[in-house]
Amino acid sequence: MAVGLEKRLTEKLKEEMVYQVKSLRSLGRPEDQKMSGAGIPYRPGVKLCLERARLVTESYKKTEGEPVVLRRAKAMANVLDNMTVWIGRHERIVGNYAGDPDSLITYCEQFWRWLDKAIEKEYKGLLDEQGREELHQIHKYWQNKAMQGMERELIPPEVKPYWKSI
Repeated sequence: MAVGLEKRLTEKLKEEMVYQVKSLRSLGRPEDQKMSGAGIPYRPGVKLCLERARLVTESYKKTEGEPVVLRRAKAMANVLDNMTVWIGRHERIVGNYAGDPDSLITYCEQFWRWLDKAIEKEYKGLLDEQGREELHQIHKYWQNKAMQGMERELIPPEVKPYWKSI
């Protein structure tokens, strides 16, 4: 670098943890990494944010019996009105899909089965005990309501015995 020339802002941002990817892909091969005992494919410090799942579930509970399209719209409005807005330093395009940049979200209205099991095993490090219990309660509401699993109802009865269930 020439004398007097400063690094571009985008080059500086790459060095800040906030702007790095959540997975271990940027840290090398997962099997080479010490995943801080968590056994998950994310860098240390990444957590699962329950804020969106909480807000969507809260809205769906309040709108039982209404048309699905209205329930979906009201759930989205509830998320947009109440979700934490996180704006980082130097951001040119602001916003984050979770409560903070080191968090992942879940779409409980679409799927829940695999995650309900995974947070007790390989993804246990993403939540503390209280968070796991809350997510189990959220998932309990979505049993027989989430998109995942509805495809089972479309399978002909003679094929169902051969369908691998989760």
